[in-house]
Amino acid sequence: NRLLDVGFGAGALLVAARDLGFDAEGIETSELAVEQGLLNGLKVTHGDFLSAPYQAASFDVVCMVELVEHLEDALPFFNESRWLSFAVYLVILDFVAYWLHRAQHRFAFWWALHSLHHSQRSMSFWTDDRNHLLDAVFIDAAFALVALAIGVPPAAFVTVIVATRVVESVAHANLEIHFGRIGNYLLVSPQFHRVHHAIGVGHEGPAQGCNFAVLFPVWDVMFGTANFENSFPPTGVRDQLEGVEYGRGFWAQQWLGIKRLSGSFRATAREFNA
Repeated sequence: NRLLDVGFGAGALLVAARDLGFDAEGIETSELAVEQGLLNGLKVTHGDFLSAPYQAASFDVVCMVELVEHLEDALPFFNESRWLSFAVYLVILDFVAYWLHRAQHRFAFWWALHSLHHSQRSMSFWTDDRNHLLDAVFIDAAFALVALAIGVPPAAFVTVIVATRVVESVAHANLEIHFGRIGNYLLVSPQFHRVHHAIGVGHEGPAQGCNFAVLFPVWDVMFGTANFENSFPPTGVRDQLEGVEYGRGFWAQQWLGIKRLSGSFRATAREFNA
C-alpha cells in the first residue's frame, strides 16, 4: 500500500531527479528531463507495459508545467538558497495537507473512505498505510496539483513526500510518548496524533475532529483544532462500538468503503430532495 500511496507521482519524480543530476547550485530542471522522468517513473510503478494513453497523459502533465508560474519566478530571493526554498515549500505543502485532512473529515463522501484509516483499534507504525485506495488517489492528486501549481522542483517534492511519510509513520506508532511542552508545538508526536484517532474525539465536535496537522501542530493551534490533552485514549470509530464492521483483509476493506461511499451519496440525494 505504501507504493500505491506514493504512487506514480513520487516514483516518476524520483527518477526525474536522478536523471537531472546534482551540482553546487542544486538540481537544474528541464522540460525534456521531466518528461523522460515521468515516463520512467511509470515503468518503475507500473512495469514496462506502457501504452500510448499513459505516454500521452504524461506529456499533458509536462505541458502543464509551462502554464504555471513558479514561486521561484515570482519571488527571486528563492534562488539565493535552495534550503530556504525547500523550507518554504515544506511549510506551504504541510498547510495544504492540514486542510485536505480536514476535508477528509468534513465531507460525508470523503469520510466514508477515510473512516477506514480511523477504524484501526490498535495503532502501529504501519497504521498510516491503512487507507482506502480512492482516499489515497484523492489526496495524492490534490497534493500533486498544488505542487505543480506553485512549481515545486522534483527533488524538493520527493523530499517533502519522504519527510512527511516518516513523520506520519512515527506519529501513528503505538508509543506513549510526546515531545515535551515546547516540542509538542513544533512537530506532531504519537500522543498528539493518537488523540486525533481517539473514539469520540477524532471525528466529532464542531470541527469534526481535532489534531489534523500532518507535520506542524501550529496549524491546529491557529485554527482552533488543537487538543494537547495528556492522555492515550482508545482508538477507532464510534460506530464500531455498535457493531459496524470495516472489514478484515484488504479487499473486504476496499469493498466496504465503496458501500459506505454509495450510502453517503444516497443520503445526500435524500437530503437534497427532501
